[in-house]
Amino acid sequence: MEKKLIDQEGKKKDHQFLFILLSGLSLLLVVGAVLVAVLVPLVNKLPKTIHNKIEFTPSFLEDTSKYVYEDHMLTLNEGDIQVLVTTPNSNSAIGVPSYNYLYAQPDGENSEIYMSFVKDMTKLTMFSVEIYFSDNHGENIVRLNNDQITITSAASAVFFINVKYSSDIYLHHLVFNYDYLAN
Repeated sequence: MEKKLIDQEGKKKDHQFLFILLSGLSLLLVVGAVLVAVLVPLVNKLPKTIHNKIEFTPSFLEDTSKYVYEDHMLTLNEGDIQVLVTTPNSNSAIGVPSYNYLYAQPDGENSEIYMSFVKDMTKLTMFSVEIYFSDNHGENIVRLNNDQITITSAASAVFFINVKYSSDIYLHHLVFNYDYLAN
């Protein structure tokens, strides 16, 4: 008889443990479901950062509808992005018809160009530029160091770039890297 009582008490303890375990798991499941139901819509409302890159090469000048060259200013248009390249000096050219380079400012030691980058209706969170120069034949391409480039921001979507160079400038191509917040 004692053996029978011991077995029944052991079974009772096993059922209590199983009941506590299942109750805890179901409580955890309910709390997890509520958290997911609340957090997922909140996370979806957060702004998403989009990484983008645009490159302007000499072949960009093949399509005359994408650029304007007037009064020593080259305006490049690609979608909602506009890039202006100009010089304070009166000596400049673009790489048409040979397309060896985008823009030239051959004033020797006094060579200087200004650029502006504008992305319409967008707040940029990160911006960087890579500028590549070449010779007048579009060869011997070199990337400028960041210490040769001055970047200032006038607004969250407008950046000004100034480059002073101690030799003739033949702007071969530009690479703009930027992040922006999606709506």
